[in-house]
Amino acid sequence: MNNKGMALIVMLGLLLGVFIISSIVSYRIIRTTKSSGAVIVKNKTYYAANSGIENARKYLNDNYVSTNYWSSLLDNSTDKYNELSNLATTINDVNVKIYIKDNNDGDNDYGRDSDLRVFVLSEAAANDGTKTIIETILFYDSSASQNYKQYGQNVKRTNVSTKSGLSDIANVTPSSFNIGGY
Repeated sequence: MNNKGMALIVMLGLLLGVFIISSIVSYRIIRTTKSSGAVIVKNKTYYAANSGIENARKYLNDNYVSTNYWSSLLDNSTDKYNELSNLATTINDVNVKIYIKDNNDGDNDYGRDSDLRVFVLSEAAANDGTKTIIETILFYDSSASQNYKQYGQNVKRTNVSTKSGLSDIANVTPSSFNIGGY
């Protein structure tokens, strides 16, 4: 029996095994890196969309009267969102658009808000096509201060309050604001 021929076959088998194992490890590393990058982009769009909501909250609070009680911002023909193009911005290479529409306040007039509540939608889109959309309902308390200030916000958005008239309904209790019987 020729030992030299057998040694060659064993070495080729070992090289093939090492090649297969290194290919599998390389594939997993590349896949993990891509997925980590996707999570980073998704987080960027999420935080940019949240920033858009906060920007809209301040704008709506500061311009309640000057926008004819938001009537000039609402689309009076349909129950569709109207883009607030003046609030479009770019945050960390993420394009953010803000939309507003009247909530179902029972008057069937989409161009006039009659219960001091509006839906605000923030759409954040990264260059790779990743999108995050956040919708919230904001309400206005005419008895509150007109100076927008916010405190108590953390990553989980608990204990969020405003010193102005606008807030997320989900984050306050009826005793916190005068919200008309809710």
